[in-house]
Amino acid sequence: MKGLIYIAKRVYTLYFLFIFSIVFLLLYIPFQLISLKKKWAHHVSLLNKIWSVITFNLTFLPLNIKYVKKLNVNGRYIFCPNHFSYFDIPSLARTPSRVQFVGMSELEKLPLFGNMFRKLHISIDRKSTKSGVQAYKKSIKALKEGRSLILFPEGGIKTKQAPELAEFKDGAFNLSCATGVPIVPVTLKNNWLFFPDDGQLLMNWQKLEVVYHAPIYPEGLTIDELKTQVFEVIKKELSKATTPS
Repeated sequence: MKGLIYIAKRVYTLYFLFIFSIVFLLLYIPFQLISLKKKWAHHVSLLNKIWSVITFNLTFLPLNIKYVKKLNVNGRYIFCPNHFSYFDIPSLARTPSRVQFVGMSELEKLPLFGNMFRKLHISIDRKSTKSGVQAYKKSIKALKEGRSLILFPEGGIKTKQAPELAEFKDGAFNLSCATGVPIVPVTLKNNWLFFPDDGQLLMNWQKLEVVYHAPIYPEGLTIDELKTQVFEVIKKELSKATTPS
């Protein structure tokens, strides 16, 4: 029985990656051949949503998106999701408003996606102080121009025991306090079960859920107080997540 389950998971993983790649190629290659300038970023946001809907439907993967409080699609937010899985970025493709990711510079090396990430999003080399300063300035600029940001406050897949959160870094909360832009905690509840960071590269079919919580405004809060509030909101929602049987 275990052998059959493994084969089924392997077949589904290969099928998912095939659909994932084909849809990406069909949508993004023509666009990349035309232009990847900053002014086109809103078109890429729309493409992200289309790509997400098509991919999830063709792979029979349910994605439930829940809003604790309705968000303004034209508003500015700093979205802060937990990060346990390689599948977290695709799950956030339908995030409302025009968004830019702030992510590790290693993403620039990925085939096809890396080119788009380098030109339209904000990368940071966490080993370089200079890179961190540049990323901070670019993030401030993006917020002032009316865009929202997605930052993983854990700074990558850092937890040793999902769904236990790793310690949050200060970056997103510094930005919020400096600009007044609210933080939206985001809980990715089951991604770590669907595509675990365990080195096996096997997908386990799961019903996925993304929860966008109510914005938390920085007024009257210190960076540490803001960070603690966001941490506790995500932690509480993760406590409701499905656990392996």
